Amino acid sequence: MSKKSIVLVVFSVFLALAFLSGSSKLKSEIACDENAIKGKVSTFGGAVVNSINPVHLGSVTLCEVIVDIGGRKDIIYSTPEGNYFIFGILVDTKTRLSPTMAKKEEINKVVLNEVQWKKLKSLVDATYGDGPKNVYLFTDPHCPFCKRLEGTLKELADKGLIKIHIILFPVHDSAVSVSSAFICQKGSGRDYIEHKFEKYTKPCSEGDKKLEENRRFAQELRITGTPG
Repeated sequence: MSKKSIVLVVFSVFLALAFLSGSSKLKSEIACDENAIKGKVSTFGGAVVNSINPVHLGSVTLCEVIVDIGGRKDIIYSTPEGNYFIFGILVDTKTRLSPTMAKKEEINKVVLNEVQWKKLKSLVDATYGDGPKNVYLFTDPHCPFCKRLEGTLKELADKGLIKIHIILFPVHDSAVSVSSAFICQKGSGRDYIEHKFEKYTKPCSEGDKKLEENRRFAQELRITGTPG
């Protein structure tokens, strides 16, 4: 066995021991060292800890740490003593579902009041489809993830299931001009959902003001990226 292989084996065993430390204890006996974890989290870009709770995954216990970063909540997983952090999502290999993503949706859920609903409806820049269910989408014409989602939403709209309400929220600098032009030239929902932006070349001050209004409301709803 080469020295490199030995190092990799030792490192793997070390990590396994770190994650399984305390496995001889009952799950109910394993506690998260909140002070240690909070201290370590504070060294990562000013994140503020909201809560720390144990998560039991078979023989392994991790600590689910909910943090606030710039007004939006996220999840970090930590070993009970706070020596190791995992930045990412957990996936159940049987169901193929992610408890992390479900939890993120729950903790970031925003319930709109009557005034906010009225504001949201007034900001719609274009619509596509005429289904009974409404989907409000903050989107960027140059966002690759938006394009994937919009393809799926278009299929649902074409089946008469949903109506898509498009609100332009360009997070890419290159998308600001075309977004403003789309508003100024009163672009159609079909053009947007099919990504036909070639003719939208005339941005204007009114379009720029509308984008700023969209951005401010997105911040109010804690939307920091697209799709939202």
